Amino acid sequence: MASCTRARRPKRRASRTTSKPLSPRCRTWRTRSRRAQQQQLAEAADQNAADAARKAATLAQAQYRLGTVDFLTVLDAQRTLYQAEDTLVQARLARLQASVSLFRAFGGGFGVTDSSTASSSTPSRS
Repeated sequence: MASCTRARRPKRRASRTTSKPLSPRCRTWRTRSRRAQQQQLAEAADQNAADAARKAATLAQAQYRLGTVDFLTVLDAQRTLYQAEDTLVQARLARLQASVSLFRAFGGGFGVTDSSTASSSTPSRS
């Protein structure tokens, strides 16, 4: 694989250094790498939100058992928990899809077809 660093001319003067622009492939790789980092941060934030919602739902159930809150509060806390978990799963899906996209961008995944994997996994009947 070609290096994605900028090629520099030998320095003649300290103040004049020119660099060649990055190739389209390197720019694509860097863009996708940045997106992966952003998705990783978003997934971590969604994980924290899901943990907080889980704790709130547990507290709401305990308070309901003690009679300090009504059942609507428990349902609201559970709804918030399910929404946070759904958001977390969507973030993980986006991250995994980005990983597959990056793998394919580097030329992977073209040797395997759906029909060859499906025929080898199904048992034959006699």
